[in-house]
Amino acid sequence: MPNWIRLDDTQVVESTDTDPKGRFHPDLKWVKAAAHVQMGMVKQADGSFAFPAPAPEQIDAAAPPAAAPAADAQPATEPSAQAPTEPPPAA
Repeated sequence: MPNWIRLDDTQVVESTDTDPKGRFHPDLKWVKAAAHVQMGMVKQADGSFAFPAPAPEQIDAAAPPAAAPAADAQPATEPSAQAPTEPPPAA
């Protein structure tokens, strides 16, 4: 099945399997591409298309989150200024 794509610089931003001729504004330039080319792919120097490598921050975001503290764990805090640290003097 034919595939038409629209590029923004080198990235595929739209694709359709229906001939776009006459369906879109004439300023939008569509080109035929292989059926496997999808939105988000980037045109390589050799003319092929591939998905870009994830940015480093996206790799870190995919890492499992650090272990969360147990629900019944009490946070370590310093004694309150109102809480006595010594027993009250005998009367």
